[in-house]
Amino acid sequence: MSEKINISDQLKNLTDAIIDNIINTPDAEILKEVEEDYGDPSFLANGVLEILKKSQFKAEDMKKEDKG
Repeated sequence: MSEKINISDQLKNLTDAIIDNIINTPDAEILKEVEEDYGDPSFLANGVLEILKKSQFKAEDMKKEDKG
């Protein structure tokens, strides 16, 4: 028999992979991208890093809920 596809689980796995990729992007690479886009790496860098940190905490909370 073919395995049932659980779309929700697949989307969650994809989301986890994307978040992990973003979190593991070095700060220097993020700053370089911001500088290329805006000319001043400090323009959005702090905001971007804050968003990434919040995303990491949210992902960790979601993983804990799934295990609990």
